[in-house]
Amino acid sequence: MADGKFVGDPNVLIPKGNEMESLGAEFLKETDTVYKTVDNIVQNQYISPEAMEIKKEIDKYKADLEKMSQTMTNYGQVTGKAGQKIINNQNNIIDEIK
Repeated sequence: MADGKFVGDPNVLIPKGNEMESLGAEFLKETDTVYKTVDNIVQNQYISPEAMEIKKEIDKYKADLEKMSQTMTNYGQVTGKAGQKIINNQNNIIDEIK
């Protein structure tokens, strides 16, 4: 904020927000793929008791990974909206000055 601006270029926030939303969706998709693969292995193949314990341990993280994906998506949405609000506010100020 040395130059008095909250954001150097608020137009950057919108594509960065969109990018973060996409990354959140991609992360969720990859997480789903991992868990579907693990479930498929367990359902279709004999798994030793030790391997079942590993699956149970892996399953403990699923909700946290899904929450992280949602947080990434939410962050992207907020970033994009913030960029648009800053642009709108700047435009409103300029319109008032004219």
